[in-house]
Amino acid sequence: MVYKIQGDFNDDNFEKIITKLAQKCIFIYVIDTMYVSLKSIDYLDGGDAFIKSVFKPVKSFLITKINEKNILKEDFVTGNWCKDQFVRLEKQLYEKNEQDKLKATWQAMDKMEEELEKIKLQKDFERKEDN
Repeated sequence: MVYKIQGDFNDDNFEKIITKLAQKCIFIYVIDTMYVSLKSIDYLDGGDAFIKSVFKPVKSFLITKINEKNILKEDFVTGNWCKDQFVRLEKQLYEKNEQDKLKATWQAMDKMEEELEKIKLQKDFERKEDN
């Protein structure tokens, strides 16, 4: 997820916000607006709640999720940064999904190898008995 945050950034809260965000996010700050992306897809489930917990009081900040529709409203630099973040997160998700498929394939191959070994041992045993 990528977010655009506008609001009351000041000397009192800016350092606290950055410190909290750095735990799970990467971000840029451009002309009184902060753009935030989760570092990892592992944070997707709690991402919204985490972002909301960082920017308090809620009335002082407008948090907007960036998506394929509203990203076109962003300027060139921030729009490209947001696109890069989407690509980075999608790549992580793809790799994770493919990793699961690869593990499943290897497990199936291991199981098949075990079965073939059993069949071979059984045939070898039957040949010995026939002789």
